[in-house]
Amino acid sequence: MTYYLRSGLAALVVATMGGGVASAIAPQKTTGDRSIPIAVVLEKAGGGHFKEASSFQKQSRLTQCNRLSAVLDRGRQTLERFNTREVSVESMNGIADALTQLARQVMQVRMADTNLQGYRNGFVRTYGNMSRAARQVAVSLREVQRIQQLDPSQRDLSELQRIQTATNQAAELNSQASTEEKRLVNAFNSYCRAGR
Repeated sequence: MTYYLRSGLAALVVATMGGGVASAIAPQKTTGDRSIPIAVVLEKAGGGHFKEASSFQKQSRLTQCNRLSAVLDRGRQTLERFNTREVSVESMNGIADALTQLARQVMQVRMADTNLQGYRNGFVRTYGNMSRAARQVAVSLREVQRIQQLDPSQRDLSELQRIQTATNQAAELNSQASTEEKRLVNAFNSYCRAGR
């Protein structure tokens, strides 16, 4: 199967936060205006490190694009394992952890091309923001669970309003990150196609 990079990680977080379905991020199997194939062979030697800096500098744009696409695709596959119908403290923390790990892995992809470095850094920022949003939802859920265990006479309406505000801010952060991810995917794919 050939995988194509597309705007899917944000869809998973949005689906999770909104109770949607995981099919929103199924891999594409045909090329389209917004997707590029990930290369099957990566030109790497010895544990993922390039033997010489000069060979690293001489890598084609497409080779560098494919290396970044491969990392992003593995991240998407990891996130697909989460049950998007279950919104719980554990699932949101799991998504946040996976997004944080993905951001770290993306940052480790070496790029000689300065434009690709910019796309890489944009993906790192975007997935970091998505992770923060998922983590805030987890915190809000935990606080709601704690309040629900209190006697109704001890519940503080202002505390519930504070939690709602924090949850709304997390949803807005995720929405902005989702929009940014789509923009990055489109720009990244266009740039990589032009380098063929």
